[in-house]
Amino acid sequence: MVRLQKFLADCGVASRRASEAIIQQGRVKVNGQIVTQMGVSINPNHDIVSVDGHRVTMKSGHVYYAFYKPRGVICTLSDEKGRRSVADFFKHSTRRVFPVGRLDSDSEGLLLVTDDGDFALRVTHPRYEVKKIYRATLDKPYNSRLCQALVDGVDIGDSVPAKAVFVTFTNREDGRSVVEITLQDGRNRQVRRMFESQGFAVLKLKRTQIGQLELGDMKPGTSRKITRTEADKAMLEPLKKHY
Repeated sequence: MVRLQKFLADCGVASRRASEAIIQQGRVKVNGQIVTQMGVSINPNHDIVSVDGHRVTMKSGHVYYAFYKPRGVICTLSDEKGRRSVADFFKHSTRRVFPVGRLDSDSEGLLLVTDDGDFALRVTHPRYEVKKIYRATLDKPYNSRLCQALVDGVDIGDSVPAKAVFVTFTNREDGRSVVEITLQDGRNRQVRRMFESQGFAVLKLKRTQIGQLELGDMKPGTSRKITRTEADKAMLEPLKKHY
């Protein structure tokens, strides 16, 4: 027996947390009956599970992609407003894949895409402390005092301060600055809100790395299939060369 949300995640419907939301929305049936409650267990060998009227079955193995999400693309599988979504770039996939975590529409950079719900949970859940590195272009010069303030924690309107793991910066001749910031949590628009709390406007924001998995020289809108071993690098401590 296995929990319904775990079964959906293992089948590549969505991450486990997203699968819970799908269940609560009344989109899942078990043996023809709608299930909306958490905690339901099924027997994958006997029970018939469907989502939005389509039967869900277990597939052998999983697929993993590194994707350079362009600006203006949203991290969902569909959008009622007709905006471009991550799913538009993976129509070639024979699996029902989904993005691991999020990057806001105005941001770009490395995004993992998979059909492995357990893997997605380990990358995104705060208890695993997966570190992500971002490069922000700001509207004016930065300094070491501001770097330390981010490490100590800044108020972005949440119940607890937002903290960076590490921060470095370079001031440009045009009066702008480029700041590289490492985080191990991922609140909504967190990087932008942290810099805005210090009085800066974020002109450009790119995620360059997840754990030890790097964006490298990928171009916006491109993806590459990666092995599970390479995907697991996303959960490793970033190498010191980035500090």
